[in-house]
Amino acid sequence: MDQDLSAPTHTLHQVSEINRSLDGSNALLDILRRRKALMALSLLLIYALGFLYYENQPRVYEGKASVLVHRTGDTLAGKGVDAPNNDQNYLPTHIQLILSSGVLTIALNELKANCPADRVLPSLDQLVKGLKVTVQKDTEILEIRYQTQDRAIIVPVLQAVVVSYQDFVNETHRSTSKEILQILAQQREALESELRAKELELSALQEKEGVPASDDGKNESAASLTNLSQALTQARVRRLEVEGRLQALQEAINRDDMVESYLLPSLDRIGRDVVLRKLGLADTKEALQMQEQTINRDLSRDQIDFDRLKTIYGPNHPILRAQEERLRAAETSLQRTKPTTINTAQSQSELQALAVRLQEQDLKDARKVETYLMEQYTKARQMAVEFASRRAPFVVLEAEMARLRNYYDTLINRIRDINVSDDYVAISTRVIEPPQKPAAPVSPNPQRIAFVCSILGLLFGVGVCSLFDWWSPSYRGPNEITRHLGLPVVGHIPQLSKELRDHPFEAITFHASMSVEAEAFRALRTALTLCDEPPQKFTITSALPSDGKTSILTNLAISFAQSGLRTLVIDGDLRRPAVTRIFDRQNATGLSNLLRQAVLTDDLLSSAIYPTPVDGLFVMPAGTNRSDPSERLASDKLEQILCWAESRYDRILCDAPPILAVSDVAILSRVLDGVLFVVRADKSDRQTASRACDMLNHMNCRILGVIVNAVKPNGAYHSKYGFQGHYSSYYRTTTPVDDRQGSPEATSDDSHATVAMTERAA
Repeated sequence: MDQDLSAPTHTLHQVSEINRSLDGSNALLDILRRRKALMALSLLLIYALGFLYYENQPRVYEGKASVLVHRTGDTLAGKGVDAPNNDQNYLPTHIQLILSSGVLTIALNELKANCPADRVLPSLDQLVKGLKVTVQKDTEILEIRYQTQDRAIIVPVLQAVVVSYQDFVNETHRSTSKEILQILAQQREALESELRAKELELSALQEKEGVPASDDGKNESAASLTNLSQALTQARVRRLEVEGRLQALQEAINRDDMVESYLLPSLDRIGRDVVLRKLGLADTKEALQMQEQTINRDLSRDQIDFDRLKTIYGPNHPILRAQEERLRAAETSLQRTKPTTINTAQSQSELQALAVRLQEQDLKDARKVETYLMEQYTKARQMAVEFASRRAPFVVLEAEMARLRNYYDTLINRIRDINVSDDYVAISTRVIEPPQKPAAPVSPNPQRIAFVCSILGLLFGVGVCSLFDWWSPSYRGPNEITRHLGLPVVGHIPQLSKELRDHPFEAITFHASMSVEAEAFRALRTALTLCDEPPQKFTITSALPSDGKTSILTNLAISFAQSGLRTLVIDGDLRRPAVTRIFDRQNATGLSNLLRQAVLTDDLLSSAIYPTPVDGLFVMPAGTNRSDPSERLASDKLEQILCWAESRYDRILCDAPPILAVSDVAILSRVLDGVLFVVRADKSDRQTASRACDMLNHMNCRILGVIVNAVKPNGAYHSKYGFQGHYSSYYRTTTPVDDRQGSPEATSDDSHATVAMTERAA
């Protein structure tokens, strides 16, 4: 549950962070928009410095040559053209070789010999400083680059360096090949001597032991032992099968089951007809004759096989004995097939005895074969062990001789490959990209300088604009006021135009109702009327004197009265009563007199209120006795006066002194609906305005919004909020102001029409 409650808070926090970031970005964009001329000047300055840098830098040219460095390999070490060479550790060696003083000295000597005498050649240190050798990724290509201010010397220098490097590599590997050839020749002679000694030793051992050498490392005793092992395994399996059948037959006899199925595999031994007679299935004479013919034919074939096996095996061989038993059984069957001995009804016991006798005979034969093979296997194993013990020295000598022969063949192939007369080298170098004269310098790079200047110009311009904006104390637009003070801007009052300078600004809404300035007050009235909680009684204050709070209050009151609302203006500034002066009521009874009364009556209150030339607008002056203003305003009489006036007037506007001068506005605001704070666009600074708002908040004053006063048409604030575009073009097409200034009634009617139009548009 806690997690569910914290999730919306976390989301709101993220939204707040995003809004602050957007506000910061918008603030920066506003600064750059206002200071676009300064931004352009900063960019031009940085570009000018970049151009001067480009013009004063020396021109540096670069040439390049590419050399393929291929490693032919080392056959003796097992590395050749076809051998894998994942690492290219030899390439850094060749890079250092190109930059070595030995190769570069040879290149400089070559340059001095081939270049004209008036050509200025680089020194060894300059050559080392200007050369740069790199390896292309995953290749065997070296890129040799040379940078210098003399474009004409680049190609000769690169050619000389490449030629010196190739000559050095070829000469080094030629001398190395000669040394390798001498070493290989000595090793070959030593190997030949060692091979001859091993051959003599092998011959002497063969003569002593009487054992012939075998090239393939095998002998007949081992092959015979393997064959006997396989035959012994088969004999054991055969014996186990026969034992299983005999046991199954005996269990069938004990259960008094039929045993005919056990005689079927023995049909070839006792004859098919014999079994059929035992079963009572062949009683006819023709069947007996056919059976006798079959037995005679099988007997003749078995006799031939017996004579053949007798010549191969001895008289006691198990196979020969098994064949003899088969012949004896066939003769017995032949005797039984004669008509005189035929017994057409054999008992089941005789058939069972015949089956048991056959299985026992098979088991006996299988055991004999297994015993004989076991004896032969034991003898063969003893012979193999004895042969192996005699053969071991031969195996060691033959393996050593094979290794020496392989090594000898490798040496011979290596000597054949190394041919000094054919200029053999282990490293092959080839120029794949010859040096060319560069067309344009590589330094200074105009594109890079322009890019850097753009970045630096933007950073410098943003910094300068931010610094100027920070240094300027005034606000630059309504967004900045809202962002800095945290208050909405409810109205903008422009500075008095030249054609209206003769009219008092405190009543410009009355004297020039069709002017841009009067329309600004009507827009302020509309904003206060259409807000969520329209204030009925409020005051207007500012941070310091001369910010125009009284003029705004007076014109706003006239605008309310012109819209048909009964409006009362109370001069609450008992120290400097400007409203009293505007309406020429300096010696009249007013607020200060009422605050000193013990009891307030309707007649007394009505006597302190005076009409004005504007219909529906009334004024309560400051009064004649204005001593101790703070103490008088803090009494409960002020609340009684406002309660009485609230029941008789639609709007009550109370003038108050500046908040930073005195604290009277806090006393007044406790019985009012709120306070409107005035910021002068051409005068008020951010620090003062912020301090005044903090003081109002600290005194629990409800701030309804901010009114921006004295907005100049061509000022910095006007660039963000221009009034000429909002109002001037519309009023140029209407009746001139001077024709209707003399008639207050006409002014009031026109203002009513204009207010109605504005409210419908809103």
